[in-house]
Amino acid sequence: MNNLINEYEQFIRKIEKQYGQKADEYEKRIEILVTKTHEQLKSIEDEFEERNIKQQSIINDQQKMIQVLKDEQNKSKVFFDKQSTILNEQCAREKNEIKAQFDSCMKNLEKNVNTLTLKKEQLERKLSYLNEQHKHELLDCRLTYENNLKGLLANDVRIDLENTIHSLKQQVVYLQQRIAFLQQELEQYIQTYGHRPAAQPLVKSVNQE
Repeated sequence: MNNLINEYEQFIRKIEKQYGQKADEYEKRIEILVTKTHEQLKSIEDEFEERNIKQQSIINDQQKMIQVLKDEQNKSKVFFDKQSTILNEQCAREKNEIKAQFDSCMKNLEKNVNTLTLKKEQLERKLSYLNEQHKHELLDCRLTYENNLKGLLANDVRIDLENTIHSLKQQVVYLQQRIAFLQQELEQYIQTYGHRPAAQPLVKSVNQE
């Protein structure tokens, strides 16, 4: 019985010893594991802190860049608004000046057109009148010459008739030159305005002359 108890006690001590060894071993393992865990956690914290610092630095740089861009944008907007105002005012002034010049040119052109139209009408009336006058004078000259030839005229009458005929011929030459001059002015008018003016009635032309 005592042997059995001794064996049991020895077995218990052996078990306790093995348990103590296992406990020490587990405790050491746990300490090692805790130490490694703390080291890993510290490494993670350091890495996170480093990343956080880098990210914060990047954020600060981006914010500074954004602020610089905003400042540049504001400066550009102020400059653009100023230039736009200057250009709009300049454009308005030039537009008003061009409009005033155009109105003045149109008034002068209208005045010149009216003057040329009046001059053209006067020249046409003169030309028509001179043509008719020339025809009548030629007819009168011819009739006078024929009547004088029919009668027996004295020598002095014949001389007077010849002088009259010579004078009439000179008048005819003058009238022909005058007609050519007026015809030239009429052609210049047609070249300027692209059309021939309507002819005026002879009676009206003579009365106006």
